[in-house]
Amino acid sequence: MDDVLRHEWGFQGVVVSDYFAVEDLLKLHHVAADEEVAARTALESGVDVELPAVAAFRTLTQQVQDGKVSESLIDRAVGRLLRMKFLTGLFDDPYVDPDLAEKVTNSPEHQQLALKAAHEAIILLKNQNNLLPLDRSRYKRIAVIGPNAGEVHLGGYSNNPGRGVSILQGIKSKVGSASEVLFAEGCKITETAPDWDADKVVLGDPTLNAKRIHEAILVARKADVILLVLGENEQTSREAWAPTHLGDRDNLDLLSSQDDLAKAMVATGKPVVVLLLHGRPNSINYIAENVPAILDGWYLGQEGGSAIADVVFGDANPGGKLPITVPRTVGQLPDYYYQKPSARRGYLGSSTQPLFPFGWGLSYTTFKYSNLHLTPHRSGLQEKQRSE
Repeated sequence: MDDVLRHEWGFQGVVVSDYFAVEDLLKLHHVAADEEVAARTALESGVDVELPAVAAFRTLTQQVQDGKVSESLIDRAVGRLLRMKFLTGLFDDPYVDPDLAEKVTNSPEHQQLALKAAHEAIILLKNQNNLLPLDRSRYKRIAVIGPNAGEVHLGGYSNNPGRGVSILQGIKSKVGSASEVLFAEGCKITETAPDWDADKVVLGDPTLNAKRIHEAILVARKADVILLVLGENEQTSREAWAPTHLGDRDNLDLLSSQDDLAKAMVATGKPVVVLLLHGRPNSINYIAENVPAILDGWYLGQEGGSAIADVVFGDANPGGKLPITVPRTVGQLPDYYYQKPSARRGYLGSSTQPLFPFGWGLSYTTFKYSNLHLTPHRSGLQEKQRSE
């Protein structure tokens, strides 16, 4: 936080702790003997503000008086905070204009910005035989199926923005009366509502999901093409902040009968496009091998449904790239692009190659490179090695 963040990168802002992280030096990590040591360690390391409220930092006043903490360290943190407040104008006008806030919130300009951000975030993982974008004149009955199709999913740290477009709604709005849009949930990821704050999580019931899959098959058979919306929700991909509020997983497979739903949709013989909405990468081995077109959206924000409809029908190009590597299984973890060649010697009955590598992302545009030249012909490292 000091050597790299401030001195090497030149960061001049304020550093805050994660919620309860300073106290966790004592209570969770057991690297501090008491709250005084926790506060002193955090402050000396470069933490300016303890969140969510003063706990360990409340000891700092007495520690300064006792000579355990230098007053200059306090001045350093306070100075950074005052600088931020001056830069943001809080000393000139500390009040908010509620009428202006009401006017600009969810304004048309902001909605367009959210739509643009969603367009640029969508990643085309696979597009066999150029199934996408869909030809509107060819596909007159579209089945939108899946547990993440009918609701807006924004992720756990997003509050209600006052507007949200689901994938189902986005497709319906896009095609209007020109095509018929059919819908089936297919399965539930969780029987409980996807409430990020709720401690109790009940995964999809296998028996009920089997009935839902059967209903989805009946719907899919009537369609010309299937848009299958899978992934995770705010209850299965979230921060595990307490022993009673779990969120971590021991595998990356799709939960709660979603693979069974995918297999049932492929078995109909209809063209299938899979859209993933989730907060973590999923090991979609079956889908990657058997589904012709795959889009990854992560969480697309309030205009996600409109953005997906634009991409599916070719009004926007899915030009996003993977910011991480998608592993085949958790057995490949850690999985990242700059590993040493000796990191893996091979897996019995499997592959060391990920499902999709870091930076992967296709496009509706085709590219051709030719007549390439490298300048300079040798890198600085090669020259150094030659001189040595």
